Amino acid sequence: MAPLDAVSDKLKPAVVGFMVAAHGAAAAACGAARRGGRPAAHAAPAAFLQVAATFARLLTRKRDEASTARARLTAGLSKIAAARAQVAELAGALAAEQAVVAARSADTASLIQSIGAERLQADAAAEAGRADEEEAARTQVRRERKGGRGGGRGDRP
Repeated sequence: MAPLDAVSDKLKPAVVGFMVAAHGAAAAACGAARRGGRPAAHAAPAAFLQVAATFARLLTRKRDEASTARARLTAGLSKIAAARAQVAELAGALAAEQAVVAARSADTASLIQSIGAERLQADAAAEAGRADEEEAARTQVRRERKGGRGGGRGDRP
């Protein structure tokens, strides 16, 4: 793989320009070092090919990382959109269920009121029945007492 194969055609001129400028700056630094009495240094063009290859590997790795991150982001966004649609669907179902619950609550309240009214009527009827039974029992006791004083006739006419 040539060092700049990983670089898009759009970026190649900028990368080549940077490499040329970097080589020129390194060569100037080596010349300044020699003039300053330091040991001789040389910036070989092959070293810059290695730098270009390292740049290409780094660019490829970063591009792959960005692509993976983009894929994860896209997948996350689609899941969020699906969840949003599901929430909207559930909200509609909830509104329908709430309407049913409200109707049933009203029906239940009505039934409770009617049961309460019927219970009051039943209690009143039971009380009246007890009162009638007590009156009947008192009448029976009075009859028996009257019948016992009359000389043993009992219930005969």
